[in-house]
Amino acid sequence: MAKSEVKFELEAFDPSLIRRAPIPDTPLPSGARLTDYLVVGQGAAPELQRWSCLRRLTPQQRRRAKKGLRFWQAVTPTGPAFCFVTRFDHAQRVNLTGAGPCSTFKDASEGYALNEIDRNEQPQFFVASALVPDGVATVVLNYRRHAPIRAGVTDNVYSARVPRFPPLGTQPMRAAALRKTIINDLPTSVVWLGADGHQVRAFSPPPAYVRLLMRRYQGCVAIRCGA
Repeated sequence: MAKSEVKFELEAFDPSLIRRAPIPDTPLPSGARLTDYLVVGQGAAPELQRWSCLRRLTPQQRRRAKKGLRFWQAVTPTGPAFCFVTRFDHAQRVNLTGAGPCSTFKDASEGYALNEIDRNEQPQFFVASALVPDGVATVVLNYRRHAPIRAGVTDNVYSARVPRFPPLGTQPMRAAALRKTIINDLPTSVVWLGADGHQVRAFSPPPAYVRLLMRRYQGCVAIRCGA
């Protein structure tokens, strides 16, 4: 089911680890229904270093290909990773859509592997979902100019409606302005709570994760994927 959707981001995945994510199905006004699945595997980033065929292209073709390659390198994980895949059911038609880039377990361990769950017909309906380790029962997301958001954890997964996500690369931005925009759109902190309410861990935006989101934005600008 998920192979066609994650083949660009996961080099290999374990079919036994594909399972329905504990995220409520979403009915849409059109009568369609969205169901989410969790896929676990190995990040495909090493495969992106093996494009020897680039040498056969003309200089112009090579420049275009490298722009696209920079984007895929920014969205493709290295090492153990997970993805959320959305199944779209409507009038005998079934589509599978990636619910945001796949994330590494390393990013998840730092609290900020927030995946945007795709909700096609509701562009203002932002849903974040992520994995947490055993022992975490509740996640609190703190945003600027917004009340704290509390999300319960089921089977190591939580999801929550959030006010915003870092934008796609719609137009070039200076690095300092882009970094500020991304930080403003991320939670100021992510807090993990145990079943008895005690704080397990608390995180602020990891610099490496912010740099990753900057590379994704810049790669998207290069291939105009957000246009």
